Amino acid sequence: MSKRKSLHNKEVFHRINFLHQASSLMANKNQKLSSFYGNILNQVQKKAVVKIDPTIKRDMCKRCSTFLTPQTAEVIPENDTSVLIECKQCGFKKRYLINDYYKLWCEKDSAILETIEVSTP
Repeated sequence: MSKRKSLHNKEVFHRINFLHQASSLMANKNQKLSSFYGNILNQVQKKAVVKIDPTIKRDMCKRCSTFLTPQTAEVIPENDTSVLIECKQCGFKKRYLINDYYKLWCEKDSAILETIEVSTP
């Protein structure tokens, strides 16, 4: 019989998930609270030395850690190859390239080594 694999830092991932959801819910109602939850998320991630999914990183402002929504960020198409996203709270600008064929490393099939099922308590 093979042993069932366990996920290291399971509590940390649950905490990060909760903070991300809380930040997204508060983004339109209270931007300072959303920023506070985002800062705590970054602190938890750094202390536990775990990687956050790039899609979560793209949802947050890199300067003030506010969850970016259409109400909290402005999307400015520059040309056919890039788009500029500006945070309305702190004014930080981030440019993303537009490429239909580009995939993040976490979305590629070769990036998945194994899957671990996590049972909920």
